Amino acid sequence: MHVTSRTRHTTPSRLLAGAEAWFGYQTRLISLCGLILMLWPAASAQAGLIGYPLPRPPVFSPRIELTGDSFKADLKSDRDAEATTGRALATISFGLTPWVELYARAGLAEFNVDNFDFKGDFGFAYGGGARLRVWELPFVSVGLLGQYLRFTSDDNDSAGQAAEGEWEAYDIGLGLGTRRIGAFQFYGGVTYHEVDVTLTRAGNRLTLEQDIPVLAFVGLHIIPLTDFPRGEFLVNVEARLIGETPQFTLGLQYQFGAARNRSDR
Repeated sequence: MHVTSRTRHTTPSRLLAGAEAWFGYQTRLISLCGLILMLWPAASAQAGLIGYPLPRPPVFSPRIELTGDSFKADLKSDRDAEATTGRALATISFGLTPWVELYARAGLAEFNVDNFDFKGDFGFAYGGGARLRVWELPFVSVGLLGQYLRFTSDDNDSAGQAAEGEWEAYDIGLGLGTRRIGAFQFYGGVTYHEVDVTLTRAGNRLTLEQDIPVLAFVGLHIIPLTDFPRGEFLVNVEARLIGETPQFTLGLQYQFGAARNRSDR
């Protein structure tokens, strides 16, 4: 009886294919970094991120998102005021079913109200929300969303007296989202947007509210790395209109296990 054994050799062609795949991945990663650097000045402009208004599969696979924004909002009390705020937030989302997604976020945020000589420092921010898919068509889906964010921002350098600030924001809205078109995915919608700002100085409290409690938003997902390890990495570009100064903002997301269910996107 004659037994023939086979030994697996690493051929030059296989090494070449592996090198090409590696350098191709590196090239796309460098291109992505370049895209982020080009968009980052817009991200520090005047807008805030709502995000894709629908649950995104696969379920039971967490998604991590990092966002940074700085925007202006018109407020009112006994007189009109303009507030500026900056935020750096991390969000983790979790799909319970293809129709329901919950998320929580935390980070740092600050705000200023020049009309009332308030210039706050960064404080702890936290919040969360939910997304619900209510109607699905072959190309687009309709969803409902609700979210909440709260943070404090204290001004310890006010003229003569320290001041404490609190910012609370609520969004309840309706949105549309498309399926993926190659490396792109589009969305948009409108929300009821309520902002309550409280300033406390020397025992006196001042409450400010959003002047126009409506926001319209449009956004785009860019998925440049389709073979990102163990998941999917994307860039989120969004503009918010009406209630805030319309500019673009930027978010970065990583979805665990997304490659397993890409056809459902």
